[in-house]
Amino acid sequence: MTTGHDFDERFERIDRFEDISALLDGELDPARAAQVEGWIATDPEARAEYESLSAVRQALRGLPPVEPPIDLAAAVDVEALPPVDVGAPTAPGPTRVRRHRRRRRYVAVAAGAVVVAFVVLAGVVPAADTVVPPLTAFAARHEAMVAQEPMPTDDGFAPVDMHDAEAMGGMVVPDAVGPMPAQSAYLSGDAVHATYAAQGLGLSLFEQQGVVDWSAMPDGGEMTDIDGAKAWHGEMDGMEVVVLERNDTVVTAIFQGHTDEMMTAIAEMPAPPPPSMWDRLTGGIRRLFGGS
Repeated sequence: MTTGHDFDERFERIDRFEDISALLDGELDPARAAQVEGWIATDPEARAEYESLSAVRQALRGLPPVEPPIDLAAAVDVEALPPVDVGAPTAPGPTRVRRHRRRRRYVAVAAGAVVVAFVVLAGVVPAADTVVPPLTAFAARHEAMVAQEPMPTDDGFAPVDMHDAEAMGGMVVPDAVGPMPAQSAYLSGDAVHATYAAQGLGLSLFEQQGVVDWSAMPDGGEMTDIDGAKAWHGEMDGMEVVVLERNDTVVTAIFQGHTDEMMTAIAEMPAPPPPSMWDRLTGGIRRLFGGS
């Protein structure tokens, strides 16, 4: 049997989780913020909630600040909702403020759900971004790798641990390509660069989420098929370049010499995992609201 004490504990815990959201919003006074931070540091469930909410907010920051179409904002206007009777307060002001704040957040979550549903119903989620690999910039990075020179520092790439899924932004590269183990990885806003080398062979592998705009491939190359995947094969400044598309991921491989061996290794690479539903959803929202 559930007692009144049990209900009190449940609502106290709800308020404490509400404080996590308030902490992220900067709404807590210093004393309360210190209490909540201490709770997060000692309670695994609270820590998981904090990390989950932080990750969602970080992802949402990437969405463009645009106006939703067809008066969608008016349809979920918080102020347009009728007032909710929460009854007479049983404690001084802060309890009422927290209830009101919680109700606002629930409405905000509901509004977000409306937008998500709109995106899904509009049929924009499955579509992938169109990608034109910057082959000149990619080739410059491979050239630096082969020459054992420092990588360019003005192209947005930074070193990253390829086995750290969070740092990699959900992108996955193989631990080895053919006989070549991975050497290093670099990440920019929308691409990952992994280097591979062994036995006199060297390969740069770039991945970007999306589908290739094949019409934008440079002249002089040829369309081909690699293990069932549509691909482009060409040359740039003595380097061979292969662009292929697998699981809504654009893979660009750059190497020099040993063509047959390298092409076999590329064909035998495991296909990258498809983008997550969250990545598809955020991309769909950008396309729906006119973002890039």
